[in-house]
Amino acid sequence: MGKALADRFSRIGMIAGITLTGAVRQRMVLLVGILGAGLIGGAHYLWEFDFGSAEQKFLMDLGFGTVGMFGTLLAIVATAQSWWDELDGKTAQITLARPVTRVEFVLGKLVGLAGLLGFFAAVMTTILMLVLWWRAGPRDAMETLILGWTSVPYGAISVCGFLQWVRLCVVAAMTLFIASYAGSALFTIVLGVMFAVIGHLQFLLHEPGDGGDGGIGQAAAILIGLVFPNFRLFDLGGIIAGDGQLTPELTMGVAGYGGLYVAVYAALAACSFSRRDL
Repeated sequence: MGKALADRFSRIGMIAGITLTGAVRQRMVLLVGILGAGLIGGAHYLWEFDFGSAEQKFLMDLGFGTVGMFGTLLAIVATAQSWWDELDGKTAQITLARPVTRVEFVLGKLVGLAGLLGFFAAVMTTILMLVLWWRAGPRDAMETLILGWTSVPYGAISVCGFLQWVRLCVVAAMTLFIASYAGSALFTIVLGVMFAVIGHLQFLLHEPGDGGDGGIGQAAAILIGLVFPNFRLFDLGGIIAGDGQLTPELTMGVAGYGGLYVAVYAALAACSFSRRDL
């Protein structure tokens, strides 16, 4: 039993390593990384054109917004390309001819993509903290008051970066589920973007007066709320940017919420792929 479990983890790790190596070589990954790093690194110069918020809050909002936007694009495209490169190149068929189950194949792909997205989120969050450290350099009291600077909450920023990674893992698992039954990479990307947009706008269904006046509209809103994750729950950067506090209960609750959706979408992807003819 123990040896069989260890062998299963070994096969999942092997597929994850292959997936991560292949994903890193994609030009899209490099392009998204450069654009994201450049936008966060140059955020101070963009703030000069904004007159409605303090510099520190602007940098945090733009930084986490960049991680979310570019990370979502990366999660969708990298997942679709990685999946279809293996299917179209017959690599998946060769791998599955070995003692590797389809469930292990799906889990390996997800773990490898999670590694890529974790590296992306960590690098972008680090660049954000470096920019905040640079801009929060020695200032006199008057300049600090005018620019709205307070002590930089590096610990809370790291937690928000971790939650951004959880959100990107949800997007990757969701895209992996789509790819498990889709007929092409283009269809996977288009539907993945649509699912991500629904997840980001899902909070509108819970606004007063939305969701319809009757039971059908409310039932539809509840169904959409169950099928699609509410990605707005992961946007906790605004809390610390507004001098709020991230409680352990809130952090663990959001992380658990994301982990649940990752598990559900991964299970659906494995089930769908197990029934697919290659």
